[in-house]
Amino acid sequence: MRRDAVKQAGGFRSWFVTAEDIDLQLRLGGVCRVWYDPAVDLRATLIDGKAHSVDSSDMAFQMAGALALKDAAEQSEVLLLEPFDLLEVIVADDFVGTVMGDLSSRRARVLGTEPIGGGRSIVRAEAPQVEIVKYAIDLRSMSHGTGTFSRTFVRYEPMPSHLATTVKQEAKSP
Repeated sequence: MRRDAVKQAGGFRSWFVTAEDIDLQLRLGGVCRVWYDPAVDLRATLIDGKAHSVDSSDMAFQMAGALALKDAAEQSEVLLLEPFDLLEVIVADDFVGTVMGDLSSRRARVLGTEPIGGGRSIVRAEAPQVEIVKYAIDLRSMSHGTGTFSRTFVRYEPMPSHLATTVKQEAKSP
């Protein structure tokens, strides 16, 4: 929440806005059950409200903020992001095609190959982390125990809509 919202919000004491701000940050991960990491690219502005000497408390303002955030999340399009890693796979030249095909089946984007001598090549690709959880075992099998790889986090990218729908449906089921 922007700090200038305090100036805009007539009728609020500043500590209520601060409590609302803290609660908003705490609840970002809990409003929509599929938000596993903190939400990004979200802006909330408190425009107006009224404080009452009997009914106004930190808890009341936190509840109002939680309900407003839940309502906004239900009305908006939630875009799920997934982490991507840069893979550098070192394999014998005989297995480059097999490795590239396997990476493609894992929704990876092959960036290229480079011979490193001795009958070996480096295959560089970017892949979703969820697709390469057991990659070491599969690579060992494909390369007859001779392949190695390293991975480095690169960025978050939007999850394909058909997969995001599945994740959202699984999160809603008890």
